[in-house]
Amino acid sequence: MTTSFGMGCVIGGAFGLTSIGYRATFYLLGGLALLVAILGSLCIEPASVKGDKLKDLDHIGVALMLSGLLLLVTGLTEGGTSWNSPSAYVPIIFGVLLLFTFFAWELYIMRKFKSFDSVQLLIPLETWTIPNIIPYLLVNGIGYSNIFSTMLMSLEVFEYVAVNSPLISGLKGLTGAVGLFTASIPASFAFGKLPPKYVTITASLFSLAGSIIVSRLGNTTESWWRYGLTGIGLSAFSQCFIFYFCLNTVIVSAPLEMQGVVSGMGMTSVQMFIAISSGVTSSIVGDVELGTTTEIQKRMMERYRHAFYFIIATSALNVVLSLFIKDMGFGSLKEKREKKLIESDIRDCTNVKIEASNHVPDSSDRV
Repeated sequence: MTTSFGMGCVIGGAFGLTSIGYRATFYLLGGLALLVAILGSLCIEPASVKGDKLKDLDHIGVALMLSGLLLLVTGLTEGGTSWNSPSAYVPIIFGVLLLFTFFAWELYIMRKFKSFDSVQLLIPLETWTIPNIIPYLLVNGIGYSNIFSTMLMSLEVFEYVAVNSPLISGLKGLTGAVGLFTASIPASFAFGKLPPKYVTITASLFSLAGSIIVSRLGNTTESWWRYGLTGIGLSAFSQCFIFYFCLNTVIVSAPLEMQGVVSGMGMTSVQMFIAISSGVTSSIVGDVELGTTTEIQKRMMERYRHAFYFIIATSALNVVLSLFIKDMGFGSLKEKREKKLIESDIRDCTNVKIEASNHVPDSSDRV
């Protein structure tokens, strides 16, 4: 998060001042991806994969889920330009239909056919029984999309309305990365010691306060020092706690065999809400004009302020959703789950001993 939000803006801004322009960023990412692929093939030991497990995977469900998500994200992205365009509403309609079909397939239709009895569900039914999984996925996704949209719109204000250079705009946007990095240290120490519910509620309230402060952002340097630095930093600091506590609490609460599924659901939720937030805020702002005159700057700032009001509304929604999180106590969830596993093993061993003793013949019977 820190690298993508912070260094990405600065490096991209620096490349924007060169003759290559923004394309240099993609050249850099391509080189880094190739380097990671080479190092991964050399340093990571290949994992053994059984063909039976791949064969038992719900391939129909995978196709429905991926197709639905891809179409939905595409439609939401295109909707930022025009919601009346077929390129926006057609993918959204078919994406939603495919997602409904996916859940109907895994929860109801597939059970009707005996040939699918051995097929492993893409999202096991036990996943939905994990405590607080739905509130945490919603709060984490909405919170992450809020800080993403806040930083993106702030950078646009710096570069297009205030007419700062890409590098200066990236340096101003570095505030969010600093807030995320700074919060990651206390969040890592606090996790497992403080109740996730009240930490999430408190962080959501501070995130709401940060979004209100950012909404007062103007196109002057003085405004950035007063509202941008404080608001973006506070929002990023708060979102780090939300992300850290929500995602890790759900993963730790899940059984070991479902932790990968839960993690994937969390990241998918984040991507979906980012697409929704980006589409809505882009449609509110509309066509971006370069602030060459005071009149254009005033008109553009009014549009961005309306988009910031949307972030305030979603931040307030996050506060309300966090109230529905069940309090799981102050102790470490991981320690509690491990304690339950130990108690379960002890009960199993006790039952085995009792059954074994019942099968041992009495001494009088032997005589």
